[in-house]
Amino acid sequence: MATTNRTKRPSHAGWRDDAKDLAGSALSNAADALVHSKRGILLIVVVALLLFGGLFDLVLNAGKAYSGVYVGSVDVGGLNAEQIEQKVAQEYEVRLPSAGVTVYANRTAADAKAVQETYGDEVDVQTERENRVSWSTSSEALQAYIDYEKLAREAIAVGRDNPADRLSLLFETKSIDVPVNFNEALVEALASDIDASIGKPLTNYDVAVEYGSAVVIPGEDGNMVDRAWFKSQLADQLLSPDAENRQFVAETVYTPVRIDQNAAQQVADSINSAIANGVTFTCNGTQWSPDDYTIGTWIQTVEEKHDDGSYKLVPTISTLKARESILENLPPKFEDGKGDVSFVREGDGISVRVSSEGTFPLVGDAIQSLNTAMFGSVSPDSSSNGIQIELSTAQVPPSMSFDEALSYGVITAVSEFTPLYTTGATARNVNIHLAADLVNDSIIKANGGQWSFNETAGECNEAKGFQAATAIAAGTTVDEIGGGICQIATTIFNSVYLGGYPIVERHNHTLYVASYPLGRDATVSWPEPDLKWRNDGTSDLLLRMSYTDDSVTAALYGVSMGYTVETEDGAWVDGQEPGTVYENDPTLPAGTEYVKVYGSSGHSTTVTRIVKDAEGTIVRNETFSSVYSAQDTVIVRGSASADALYGSGEY
Repeated sequence: MATTNRTKRPSHAGWRDDAKDLAGSALSNAADALVHSKRGILLIVVVALLLFGGLFDLVLNAGKAYSGVYVGSVDVGGLNAEQIEQKVAQEYEVRLPSAGVTVYANRTAADAKAVQETYGDEVDVQTERENRVSWSTSSEALQAYIDYEKLAREAIAVGRDNPADRLSLLFETKSIDVPVNFNEALVEALASDIDASIGKPLTNYDVAVEYGSAVVIPGEDGNMVDRAWFKSQLADQLLSPDAENRQFVAETVYTPVRIDQNAAQQVADSINSAIANGVTFTCNGTQWSPDDYTIGTWIQTVEEKHDDGSYKLVPTISTLKARESILENLPPKFEDGKGDVSFVREGDGISVRVSSEGTFPLVGDAIQSLNTAMFGSVSPDSSSNGIQIELSTAQVPPSMSFDEALSYGVITAVSEFTPLYTTGATARNVNIHLAADLVNDSIIKANGGQWSFNETAGECNEAKGFQAATAIAAGTTVDEIGGGICQIATTIFNSVYLGGYPIVERHNHTLYVASYPLGRDATVSWPEPDLKWRNDGTSDLLLRMSYTDDSVTAALYGVSMGYTVETEDGAWVDGQEPGTVYENDPTLPAGTEYVKVYGSSGHSTTVTRIVKDAEGTIVRNETFSSVYSAQDTVIVRGSASADALYGSGEY
């Protein structure tokens, strides 16, 4: 029988199994698809929610600080910039204006809340520094302020640059520090004063030009107050709510020099190379070539601070010194050859008027060109004919401001004098500044115009703001209204003395004042004694006063008469010996005593001033005599009994 081959069909049971497998696979795939689709939908929903929430958050908090943001101790969440400024100012502005801070020299002084002893003219600046135990300052004295506008901007910016920062605000707060801004120069002056008393100021290696040759000045590491730490301490105390205990103890740290010997030597070499090239100025056909010595007097060095905190010593030309020399040798030219001036007060300013037409050299442009040629990136060729500077000229205006007249060379600083004084006597220093302001910008007319301290300042009384401070009266030191104004009289006297002008009236103090030039002090009081002098020149003079916390300057401006002044000091002759005076103090126990005033012997001396004109002819030869009384030693003795001090009774 023949056999036929056929394809075997599956049984019913096998087909069902395959169907189940197919169905299961389909269901599994469907389930997986469903799961993935749910995840996708969920992801989309989450993203949408985040986007919507973020947009909602941005809209809700537009222009406002997020919840959880603080400025210092002030919660500013939900506030706009103006509201933040107002709220933060309410918290801190009440502290800052009234804030006074005491800095102590050591812990012992701080624990005792030691009050700094005040000194007057009888103590020099160095002695005061050596005995300093505390320094008092304030937000006003340091010109401290808080930038509330900047703080508001910073508060609103929190959480907006980084989503993670925004999320963190949901779980924790963020506080922005409240910095106090200072006048850096005032803080530096205070810190330097502390350095000089309890530390050792560093001395950077520097360069000086002596007789036309630059040499290195040795430096030395210091022990100083760290400036960043110091400002931080001041800020903390100024913002402290505890007004009764705003104080801290000053600390000094080792402070290495910022400019080392190698850096200074490189600068010295560059200066010597620049001086060696020489300079020639030309103006309207007139040439002037200053010698090496003169060029050297114009050169100074400044420390430049870089962004990385390093310092560099840079040579430069002093505009003031160079201008004076150039204008002295290439001065303005006037039709009448003189160029006499008069000063006129106009509102709050002083204008200068000239007697004839003239031209002046544009010195400012020349100095800038010289500075570039000497110390610019490209040095001049030493084999050339040196540096050539051509000066242009301009017409002198018939009337100009004081600063313009000074820069044109129409007027100059004829003479000036600057003494130092102690900083601890606050009331006395207030009086010094007030008196300086009263006589500032005095105009002394030409051809015999006279100036008087009392006529110019008037009575220095309480109505004008003068305070009680140490003064010398009847051979002893006392506290009286206006104490300290003799510092101004003495400063003016010495400026006039150096200018060579006639002194009409001058009186020395009854006691010798160590901080004044020997035999060249001047005392004033109301209505007498007075200080008077005359202007014997053909141009007006202007007396201009300026001051810092520890110095005052009296400068005379006008057209120089060409006077030179020589001084001959006489002998320092001993006088009367001091006596001893006892004062009773019923608040001290009997048997105790202390020295209130240390006595000094009397002395006398003379100072002779010889004034010569431009040709060397003596125009005046005068002697100023000074007689100083002895000052008694004052000893305070206690006289109180134990019963009077502590009471009596059984214990």
